[in-house]
Amino acid sequence: MRVPLPIVLLLVCAVIGGLWWIRTKDMDFMTPSGDIGKLPDYVTRSYDSDPDAGLPDPVSRTANVGDTALVPIPGPKNSTLEFGDLAAAPGLTEYSEHVPKGAAFLIRLAAMLESQGEMQRALLAWERVIDSTEATPAELEEAGDALERLGPNLPQWNIDPEGDLDILLQFGSTRTIDETFSRVAQDVADFLRESSSDIVAVVPRITTSQFPDAPARSPIALYFTGPLGADSAQSNVRSVNPPPDDPAAIRRDILQQVYVLVQGHIATLESIRIPQPPTHPEEPERDFRRRLTRLHWQTFADSLVRPISRVDAPSAEEASTSPRGAGSGSRPNQDDGPNPPTAPPPPPAAIVEPE
Repeated sequence: MRVPLPIVLLLVCAVIGGLWWIRTKDMDFMTPSGDIGKLPDYVTRSYDSDPDAGLPDPVSRTANVGDTALVPIPGPKNSTLEFGDLAAAPGLTEYSEHVPKGAAFLIRLAAMLESQGEMQRALLAWERVIDSTEATPAELEEAGDALERLGPNLPQWNIDPEGDLDILLQFGSTRTIDETFSRVAQDVADFLRESSSDIVAVVPRITTSQFPDAPARSPIALYFTGPLGADSAQSNVRSVNPPPDDPAAIRRDILQQVYVLVQGHIATLESIRIPQPPTHPEEPERDFRRRLTRLHWQTFADSLVRPISRVDAPSAEEASTSPRGAGSGSRPNQDDGPNPPTAPPPPPAAIVEPE
């Protein structure tokens, strides 16, 4: 036999109501409990005689309740920093106008730009520390760390293959160049292009005289020229003589001498500061990433493609005491070291373009 629905509903309501009454019949819902805080004066006092008496200042009225003083909100630090138009694309010489303010100002500017996510602009500010200011060694190291940290994570500066600056990395020897050296030369050229953020297109050119009496391990001269070769500007000449069967040693030796060539050539230009001397002989790639800025590369290549005004190269002592040499070390001495400069090779009998 089924129980009628109205009886079921009545029983359910009776059970719920009975339980609620049993549990709450002894409770007092009308008497307040707990601590009652003191109300502010402007709530309890009468304002019949002076309606505005005792009222806090409207600006801080809510803050003064309970004798809590209004704490002013501090403004942003470094409010004098000038970031430029963040909505516009920056130029390669961005923040050069701040160079007279010193390296410390540019370092603060770069750090603030990084904190705001403006990594491309931050990198440009760090680069100005290296290529434009009289920074201390500690400041240069800090800027080098930033270049090594930010550079690989940003897109290449030049995205137009037609807009790069073509220069030649010339190799000259009186002996036959083997295939291993040719491949490494092309690999070095590719690295230099990538290191310059595709601003400079380096093309290796190998010239051999093929003298029958040439020693098997005679040095190989290397130097930079513009795209017209002998008819364009030329850097100094260095030489390498790495073991023929060790690609890693060939690459390391070439990069070491290439850095000295770039540094020495920039030292003859008036428009930019001299890069720091190399300090990573076993990893020369790090010197390119830490010490050469994109503006260094553009200035270097532009002087070969379209020669600009040059000055006589001062001695190492003059370079270390001149304003341009302050904080940058002495000018590289091409007469020192295990690889003294050599004269350009004789007129070529064969020109080999690496694949």
